[in-house]
Amino acid sequence: LEWNNALDPAIGGDPTWVSVTSFNEWHEGSSIEPASSSPPPGHGYETFEGAYGKTGEAAETAYLDRTAHWADRFEQQLRQRG
Repeated sequence: LEWNNALDPAIGGDPTWVSVTSFNEWHEGSSIEPASSSPPPGHGYETFEGAYGKTGEAAETAYLDRTAHWADRFEQQLRQRG
């Protein structure tokens, strides 16, 4: 839910654009793709199992899907302001 908290102000305010930038080395982690500081070899990224209630293959894109959700809400708000 932290990702929701990060993007919600963009919807509540009155911005004309929002930038989501996430590029990290695996050990730095990010809100979009969490990482473990000492992963077993070949498994640098943590699992997304359970993120936003998703499991299995659906969980693999949980944060990307949530980013798309917020981008869609932002675009709807822009169209309404039109």
